[in-house]
Amino acid sequence: MEITRIKLFQKQLIKENIESFLISNPLNCNYLGGLEDAEGFLLVLADKSYFLTDFRYVEALNTLDSGIEVVDCKGSVREILVELLKAQKVSSLAFEESIIYSLYQRFNDYLEDFQIDFFMGPQICETLRMVKTEDELALIRKSAEINDAILKHTIGKIKVGMTELDLKNELEFALRKEGATSSSFDLIVISGKRTSLPHGIASKKKIVYNESILFDIGVTYKGYASDMTRMVYLGDPSEAFLKIYNIVKTSQAIGLKTIKSGLKAHVVDDSVRDYISKAGYGKAFGHSTGHGVGLYIHERPNISIKSDNVLKPNMVFTVEPGIYLENKFGIRIEDLVVLGDDSVEVLSKTSKDLCII
Repeated sequence: MEITRIKLFQKQLIKENIESFLISNPLNCNYLGGLEDAEGFLLVLADKSYFLTDFRYVEALNTLDSGIEVVDCKGSVREILVELLKAQKVSSLAFEESIIYSLYQRFNDYLEDFQIDFFMGPQICETLRMVKTEDELALIRKSAEINDAILKHTIGKIKVGMTELDLKNELEFALRKEGATSSSFDLIVISGKRTSLPHGIASKKKIVYNESILFDIGVTYKGYASDMTRMVYLGDPSEAFLKIYNIVKTSQAIGLKTIKSGLKAHVVDDSVRDYISKAGYGKAFGHSTGHGVGLYIHERPNISIKSDNVLKPNMVFTVEPGIYLENKFGIRIEDLVVLGDDSVEVLSKTSKDLCII
């Protein structure tokens, strides 16, 4: 699997007329070579690839059948990098858009002395990662399954007087018991007026009667993330709350129905946003409709108003409209979906009907 990904990457290098590419993003190193939890740099040329690392990881990495040569950098990584490039008569090196500036400066200053052009390359790996393999989809389905299980567990633990942090801790405990390695982001558990904060942080605020709780949760299972948002209400929701809830729920259903292969992603965002705007709450929906999910919780395709990403089979992404009324309440409903050839599979199985306790 990893060798195939490297070869796909190398084919793109040739197509883009790029001599060599330096990959520093650990997620991309893992994606291309199964180099999980190892620190270093992946150097990819048209017909060769090297992972520049140190003694701590060499033995473990040499057991991988990745087709990547592991290089133990006993000295300077930059010196070894130049030696490899010069040996292959390479005069230019692309870097990732995500490289940190200080790292770029250190490499660029050094490479200049050897007349090696250091430039920002295209997002080849990020583009490859958008379309999942069947193996990846199986892991994401399991991740989403765990997400459903931990929410069910935690809803069963809700009691008046608990804090948002108590509920977050329940989720964290349950996800590990279910086999996930970690949460895929800082889990969001917010209640009452705090639900109007789209990315609020769980606090010591107590859960009280006649308030809603927003759960935005995700886990990581064997490297792959999941994401889902559901609302719970303790007591009797007001007519105003139910009205907004139904608007969000309907808009999300419209978004799901709009999705199809070959469509530009912004069309999905447009369909959701148009419905919410016509209902009178356009200004209260300030974020994008969704985002890709895979090795990282936020990746391409972007389901946003300006996105030209073209939707293709085996892409995995969220559909998550929301309406946020400042100092009152907020409502968001989010599903994780995988696009098929002519269908959309919703991986988030928890009911989208308002859960009233």
